[in-house]
Amino acid sequence: MPVFDWVAHHALTRPNDIVFALLETGEQRTWRELEERVGRLARLFRDEYALRKGDVVSIIAENDIRYFEVQFACIRAGLLFAPFNFRLSLGELEEQVGIVKPKLLIFDEAWASVAHDLIGNCGISSSLTWGKG
Repeated sequence: MPVFDWVAHHALTRPNDIVFALLETGEQRTWRELEERVGRLARLFRDEYALRKGDVVSIIAENDIRYFEVQFACIRAGLLFAPFNFRLSLGELEEQVGIVKPKLLIFDEAWASVAHDLIGNCGISSSLTWGKG
């Protein structure tokens, strides 16, 4: 069954409407902006990280709009999205890595130390990090 691309649909039908707004920072995204960012990220996954349909992308990060961008980019690229709960211990996270076997781990500055431990201990082949803003 084909997956309906909600981001592309809304970018065409209501491009200037706000889809996300963070109360804490005032950061916002319109559907058009989300479409551009999701498209770039999906291409990055495919072209730079050589991820293929069915590969797993995991993330360990604080709440951020980019979390949704990663999720929609995974859907668009045919990748599986397996987020990790940062409230788990390193051992519990290592168990989850062993189960889902991500090809790419995305993390933010707050979880860089844990992410590097997971990459080193579990042999995750690729990683991507983002800073604040």
